[in-house]
Formats: sequence, C-alpha cells, structure tokens
Amino acid sequence: MRADYVERFRGDWTAGLKRLVAEGAWFSNAAYPYLGTYTCAGHATIATGAFPHLHGIMQNTWWDRSARRTIACTDDNDVTTLQYPGGTDAGASAARLLLPTLADELRAQRSGARVATVACPAQVYVPR
Repeated sequence: MRADYVERFRGDWTAGLKRLVAEGAWFSNAAYPYLGTYTCAGHATIATGAFPHLHGIMQNTWWDRSARRTIACTDDNDVTTLQYPGGTDAGASAARLLLPTLADELRAQRSGARVATVACPAQVYVPR
C-alpha cells in the first residue's frame, strides 16, 4: 500500500489496520536496503529474513542464460501447479530460492511442527 494511503484512509479503518497504525511501530523514513522493491524479492526477503544477494531472488523476472529466455522467479518445469477449483497450470515453486524460509526452519527444527501457507494469487496475463 502506498504510504500516503495511511493518512488518506485512516478514518475509514475500524479494526486491524487502525490498531496497527495506532499501536504499532511507525517508520516515517524507512528504506529498503536493496535496489528494487519487486514482489518476488520482497516476499523472499520476508520469508527468509535475508536480503536478495543472499536468497537469490533479485526481481520478478530475469534473463536465464541457459534457457535463453526470460523466466519468472517461480518458474519450475519440474512441478505442476494445481488450481482451485480445478485444473493445472505451468509449474511454480520456490526452487530458485537459495535459502530456507522461516517455515522450512520450523519444520526442520520442531518435531511435529505444522506449517500452513495461504496465498491469494492474482491472475496475470502476459502476452507472449
């Protein structure tokens, strides 16, 4: 969300966001210590706690020399993505991520740990 939306919509909030702004930490001069604030790089940074130069996800897409084409951060030809309510799509996974995530570490270090991940993907149509 854009920073100016906090002031613009603050009066409309009633619960979660209102409490977060009222009682949470507020950084008026925060910055990302890496070049791009791309979705993939940001999600990987939050999930691993490491910066892009360590976790390996720099942007949403990049040129893959060996494949000789542009690839997305989640492209994975070794898997098939299942869609709800049905069907399949091209493979997507975290295979390009070089470091374990917090969820990976919880599963590895805590016997019997259960980790659930919920995502609400946006449909993106890119002309080929």
